[in-house]
Amino acid sequence: MGLPDRYKFYLSLFLGPISRYVGVAGRLDTNSGQMAYLTEFSYPPFSCLLTIDTPEFVQLCGVISGFADARYDQRADIEIDVLVGFGHTPYPGDYRSQAAID
Repeated sequence: MGLPDRYKFYLSLFLGPISRYVGVAGRLDTNSGQMAYLTEFSYPPFSCLLTIDTPEFVQLCGVISGFADARYDQRADIEIDVLVGFGHTPYPGDYRSQAAID
């Protein structure tokens, strides 16, 4: 049980059209100079993203890191605000619509 603070899990609804699996990758924010290390598995209807040693992720994904504190037989009603995203690029954490890309 539990998850070290260096790891953060995020969940999004994922509409495709392509699926993605990305091992550990880096993403640089050129404005702040901040580097993000992340891994992602995205296949409709969900996208799971893990960040490593990275401050809060810039997307509005639902944070599910706290699930690691639950027992496997525990039941709970939860509410999570999640992003509804798309997979139009091969880049992890990029959930923009085709219109936003164009």
